[in-house]
Amino acid sequence: IIFCPGYSPNLDCLDPSLRFPEHEDCFWTTPPNYAPAPNSLSEDVVPSEELDLSSRVIPGVCRNSLISNRRMMYLTDADSETPLFEIDVAAWLCLSQITGDTPVLGRNEMEREVQQHMLEEMDHPYLRWEMDMNYFEALNQLPDDHWSNDPKDSRSQEIVQKLAEYYTKAVARNMRLAKYPVDFGTFDKLNDDGRKHVQLYISSCDARISLERQSEEAEWKTYRDFDPNRFRSIFTGQEACALPKHWLALEKDGEAMSFGKTTLSATSTGRGIEALIEALSVEASSDQRVLEAPTVAVIGCGPSGMFFLHALATRRKKLADANDADGLAVLPQVTCFEMSEGPGGIWRPQSDSKDEAHYPNIYDDLWSNKPKELIEFADYTFEKHFGGAQTPVYLPKDNLFDYMLKRTTTVDDKLFDEVKFKTTVENVVFNSATEKFELLYCSTGGMIKEQYDYCIWAAGQHAKPRIPRQLIRLLRTGRSTVGLSDSSDEEGEENGNSSPFKGTVLHSSHMSNFEASVRNKTVVLIGDSDSAEDCALHAVKVGVESVHILSRSGYGICKETGSWPGACNKESGEFKQKVHVHLALPYQVINNGSGLKCALVEWDQKDGVWQRNDETPPIQLDNVDTIIFCTGYMSNQDCLSADLQLKDLDHDYEESFWVAPPDFEMRPNALQSDIGNIEPSEELDFSSNIIPGVYRNVLIKNPRMMYLASLDNTLLELDVAAWLCLAYITGDTIVPSKEEMEREIQEQMIEEMHIPYLRWEMDMNYFEALDKLGGDHWHEDSKDSRTRAIDEEHARYLAKLLARNMRSAKYLVDFGSYDSLNEKGEKFVQIELQNDYARRMLDAKGPEAEWKTYRDVDPIFFRSIYTGQPAAPLPCHWLNLDRDGKNKTGSSSGPGT
Repeated sequence: IIFCPGYSPNLDCLDPSLRFPEHEDCFWTTPPNYAPAPNSLSEDVVPSEELDLSSRVIPGVCRNSLISNRRMMYLTDADSETPLFEIDVAAWLCLSQITGDTPVLGRNEMEREVQQHMLEEMDHPYLRWEMDMNYFEALNQLPDDHWSNDPKDSRSQEIVQKLAEYYTKAVARNMRLAKYPVDFGTFDKLNDDGRKHVQLYISSCDARISLERQSEEAEWKTYRDFDPNRFRSIFTGQEACALPKHWLALEKDGEAMSFGKTTLSATSTGRGIEALIEALSVEASSDQRVLEAPTVAVIGCGPSGMFFLHALATRRKKLADANDADGLAVLPQVTCFEMSEGPGGIWRPQSDSKDEAHYPNIYDDLWSNKPKELIEFADYTFEKHFGGAQTPVYLPKDNLFDYMLKRTTTVDDKLFDEVKFKTTVENVVFNSATEKFELLYCSTGGMIKEQYDYCIWAAGQHAKPRIPRQLIRLLRTGRSTVGLSDSSDEEGEENGNSSPFKGTVLHSSHMSNFEASVRNKTVVLIGDSDSAEDCALHAVKVGVESVHILSRSGYGICKETGSWPGACNKESGEFKQKVHVHLALPYQVINNGSGLKCALVEWDQKDGVWQRNDETPPIQLDNVDTIIFCTGYMSNQDCLSADLQLKDLDHDYEESFWVAPPDFEMRPNALQSDIGNIEPSEELDFSSNIIPGVYRNVLIKNPRMMYLASLDNTLLELDVAAWLCLAYITGDTIVPSKEEMEREIQEQMIEEMHIPYLRWEMDMNYFEALDKLGGDHWHEDSKDSRTRAIDEEHARYLAKLLARNMRSAKYLVDFGSYDSLNEKGEKFVQIELQNDYARRMLDAKGPEAEWKTYRDVDPIFFRSIYTGQPAAPLPCHWLNLDRDGKNKTGSSSGPGT
């Protein structure tokens, strides 16, 4: 009797804490809602209450590392079908984790990954059979003549095919993680070499199961006598040769086997191994790199930098509370650089600025344009911050800055002690040889150069005012030079009607002289987005005569506003708004530099420029005192080398586009009955939810470069991005391959092409189709149920992106999944919709039209997602509130207290 039950590893030399337990001692359980993928054997077999571990899993081990101590690794093949090959991949994976090329997962992530892999195996009958006694018994009850025992049955072959694919996919996944020198593709999609590996596995199975006891060869044939034509080298294509005689007849007399020119002997084998060891030897000093904590340079300590430091401090506290010394040892070592003398960036009070270089862009009288419920943090709510007091939907800037500051220091009151304030980063380059960022900075100690493993741009996107050159040239010369002038303009110039603008010209970032520049004056705002809305309302508050907003497209937030404050003529009863939005841009300065002629402009797809629409009469604005550019900002990344700089969607990529698939067809929606199925433009703009060249905050071509940028300009989105960057660095979230990142971005933009208001941004054909519907079409009516359905689809999609990123970031609160939002996610959607309706539902004919703004919205629809606390009404009309939220008129007008 010969026992062939296998082996047990002899780990006696290891401390018990470093040994892994036997399979027989370990069990696991499927989730309550587990349902296996369908297959030909599918039956409703309920999983056993206790499942054996997969034979391909080593208990307590993930990716060859001990989960309880990730510095302990094991080079084993588990129950591999290709043991030497998989051990080699495992060796590369261990090395890759030690060098830091592959991040080591956190403990929870490791446990989740092992669970996920075993759930994958439960989808394959022959693997589930090993783990699940209920399934084992179900298969055992099948008769001997069942089709599953016939290797020629197509259903049997399908099960073997899928099993072979799974084995190969699992190897391919580890090859990618290990940065292995050969690639089989991804787990989701094998490449040509991976598919060859699948066929080799199937051939190996066939070599055994195709043996027939009734055949003429049965006396001598073994699986090793299988047809060699089924076997070719994956890497060279070389065919296998046939055995010189039946395998049973080989080596009967102890003669050495020789193939080709090489005969193996003990001597040659020894020399070969010695040479191999010598070639692969590593300097002892490299051991110092083992699982060292990565170093991270964070540039900027505005909200982005503050949130990253807070995420790091929160993680550090959690590890310390759990006495996880191993986790603390590999926590990133972060150095934050900030040119100002304190945290906050553009949110810092203007009084804190000591010189023009550190002058903040946000003026002190600013109020938020997002409901506080959309930017609230789950770990430090507004209810906690304000001591239980209810607060209005929209808050002054000072309140929000104090909220951010208190929240970030709640976890660690010394959070900013190590920040290098009053320090300017002069230059950052990535050294591909050392795989380090070389950062040169200037502080009180002079110029210093340091190296870091990761670099995070957290200095924001509001550094340089963006002012269109052609419009500046127009104000300086009196007339446009790019496609807007005509012969009558030239005649006017000859008659002396064109002249340089003589009034005040500002950018929305230059607010120190704002009140003096607008009080009792006629003001023109160029641009129709958030900053134009802020400037217009603030101008009305401080006593402007009238405001004219010039909009190029008509689809900015200002155009969506139903009504603006104004005055009612006591004699006629006529209400006159103080703010007027025009679909036009200036093309000539008239009236000796005090007036503007403006015209509607349209995009010329053929020439790729904006052109004046001659069919629409021009608009003339007289007695203009001040022009304010509300045209946004550019990020100042001059300190970064060109290959690390964030691409500007409106500037650097204005000639970069993408193309929809040939078979793209938009999903049905309410607008299709009016505009039909619109063929996508040949060239599509990038989605506004994507930064070109960046995948979820990481630079695609160099994932160690990250950007903390908010595309929707919400503090919550920035906070989630900070946690996501930290998860990438710690290895809790794996950065996909370049191909996977690019594929996901393409898939996201295709998905956004199905959402009307997102497609409108990308597709000029769709833009024009909606534009032709006119202002009285139902989609311009916010009360129409069809409009509301489209609005909700848009808001829900944006919430799904946020929920997806929360999951990826292991964020401290969960909004559900991309496929299914939970209750918190749904509340977020409804608050976002109410924020939109606060503007759209303003009624110029209503009794409140003289004073009402979106910030005077009824707070009944706004409650904290986390605490349920309702928002409070404003103490008086918003126009009468000062920067501290107090009634500056002394009257008690208004709905609240």
